[in-house]
Amino acid sequence: MRCVAITCARNEADIIEPFVRHTLAFCDQVIVLDHGSTDATPEILRGLGGEGLPLHVTRDESIGRMHVDHMNRLLRLAAEEFAADWILCLDADEFIAGRVGRSFLPARVDDTTPCLKIRPRTYYSQRADSPGVLNPVERITRRLAREPQGDGASPFKVLVPGPLAKLPGARLAAGNHLLRIDGVEAASQILDDVWLAHFSLRTPGQYAIKLASKRLHAHRFISPHGDEGAQYGEAYARMTKSYSAFAANFFEERLAYLPAHDPREVVADPLDYRGGPLRHTAPVPDMDNFARQMLILAESLALTAPAPVAHANGDVKHPLFTIEVFKPGGGTAHRCGDAARRRLEFPLGLAPGDDALHLRVGGEPGMLEITRFALVHPGCAASAEREFDADALRKNLRVVSDAAVLHSGNVYRLLLSREPAVLVFRNWRDAGLPPPAALRVEVRFDGQPDKSVLLHPAALNAMNRDAAAREIAEEKFQLLRERVKYLPGSAIDFSEKGDAILHTLAGWCNPESWGTWTEGNEATLAIRLAEIPRGGLVLNANVKALTARGQPGVCATVCVAGQDVATWTVGHDDFKQYRANIPASAIRDLRCAITFKIANPRSPAGLGISSDNRQLGLGFGSLELCA
Repeated sequence: MRCVAITCARNEADIIEPFVRHTLAFCDQVIVLDHGSTDATPEILRGLGGEGLPLHVTRDESIGRMHVDHMNRLLRLAAEEFAADWILCLDADEFIAGRVGRSFLPARVDDTTPCLKIRPRTYYSQRADSPGVLNPVERITRRLAREPQGDGASPFKVLVPGPLAKLPGARLAAGNHLLRIDGVEAASQILDDVWLAHFSLRTPGQYAIKLASKRLHAHRFISPHGDEGAQYGEAYARMTKSYSAFAANFFEERLAYLPAHDPREVVADPLDYRGGPLRHTAPVPDMDNFARQMLILAESLALTAPAPVAHANGDVKHPLFTIEVFKPGGGTAHRCGDAARRRLEFPLGLAPGDDALHLRVGGEPGMLEITRFALVHPGCAASAEREFDADALRKNLRVVSDAAVLHSGNVYRLLLSREPAVLVFRNWRDAGLPPPAALRVEVRFDGQPDKSVLLHPAALNAMNRDAAAREIAEEKFQLLRERVKYLPGSAIDFSEKGDAILHTLAGWCNPESWGTWTEGNEATLAIRLAEIPRGGLVLNANVKALTARGQPGVCATVCVAGQDVATWTVGHDDFKQYRANIPASAIRDLRCAITFKIANPRSPAGLGISSDNRQLGLGFGSLELCA
């Protein structure tokens, strides 16, 4: 049985070495994706690799907070390239504890084996800790007496059977709490005698860096994954009011993302650390580390800030936008600056016969978040406020023109083009309430949205469905394609939430929930490799065809650099895996162009399936290149 651990780490220099050493006492291999660390993490990982430890490290400096995407990429890599029977999905501050070895893992594994769920135990720094002990998991020996549980929050981390990780629809949820197969949570069992020792709060400077990074990025960027820094707001406010007081009271600091708990209610429970001595981790004064990382963060944010537009007369124009609630012949508008969060209120004056609210948003191209949308109905004693969440907005706030909706969690987002966007909200009526007198919204606007937003696959897919919105970032779109580096063994996802849009050129339809169709007689991928492989590559693709039972299959030739490397005949059945061997002679540089030549595309209308006249061939769910 082969066990592989995966983690995505950023600036974990104080704990990455003990994590790797300890985890290897339980696993055959550790895979670390270093997401652009600016501290000593890369040097420590190189030192560990130089010892000959079974450690695979890749560095990714892609823009934006894409932890979920990175972990799913590593999940597939562990299952396919490293032949894992079990995959432990961990953060770099989580340490396996409890039963010794790997006896807690079932030896026989197949695609019916349930996932395993493991509980965390949260460790807390205390004043009684020995300050001279460099290894934080040996220095911090006390944990919460009781783990707080939030409503609906999963307290578990997941261990995934390798055969499940190979399924095309397998995807880790945010936080590594569970695995979904085609959107449905996979079956799981809870482990009772194994747990994860979680060392999230280690020093004042380490926690302050985390607070500042998340909070400042949340202010600067609008992320497709949501306002990830919001939960750290109170702790961040305490830190900014007085860092010295924050540091002095650090041992009473409550972990921000946990439900209410008392950090002083702890019990002694030292981790049975199995990693041995540290050889590559150097002691760094906590305040020095904090100051260095804060300066690097400030420089990064300054370099990515959009420059204001200077006019010939010397005036400087900052990006602005307007929101207007209108009826034919009049309206009320509000103006906001870029990257601004504003609470706005619009008097409505709707008549009982009015059946819709009309909104117009204009100004610079950019990203608009609507974080709150509430109607105020006048009542007898007090006004009744009816709030609509993001799901209700997606159902009822219809885009009429010049915008694309980006689906992302609990926030409603619009990508705006150069022309004013018109939206209509229709479901405002309530049988027990009079017409609303006012609309209250909370919005945030990022004028000329930068690469942290637009260079995310979810945003690109949304724009690709709307020609006007796509104009916003055509130049940045091409820039991203030049910067994306494909790691052999990682899966390219062709669904509407996937990253295939970063590699598809001509001949592809817009992605759908399951994947993407080819259109016409040719479809081309342009994949930029991280490095030229020593030998050839093997292309594995999960593919289906547009055909009907009893009809001939779709015939496709796979061509790389002018060489035909495989011919597939894809029949009526649902997704199957198809393979093509790409010789080294076809890989001449880092750009690998793959063309699928479709001999007999068909239309759904011609097959009597629907009125769709597109000439479709193969439907791709996922694709990967393996060395």
